Amino acid sequence: MPILVSILQKPDQNDLLLLSVAQELIKELGDNFVGLYNVETWNGCNVRIVVKKKDEETYKRIFEIIKRLEIKCGRPAVIIPDIVEEDEL
Repeated sequence: MPILVSILQKPDQNDLLLLSVAQELIKELGDNFVGLYNVETWNGCNVRIVVKKKDEETYKRIFEIIKRLEIKCGRPAVIIPDIVEEDEL
């Protein structure tokens, strides 16, 4: 699977946390995970996570991964995800 990581400015701790989240999503969701990137949405989301199929189990796994990694990094509640399917973009 091709992977693209674009660094447009010096990465901060949130960027490094997102890389960890992406790595865990690849492991946990496998082929269902398409990608993630920073966004600023009208409803306050700051990260868009793209999956092939979103369902209750996918939501649950994504939120568990984010929570676990935020706590591990000592940065709780910094990621507010917008979870979308590929065809919603």
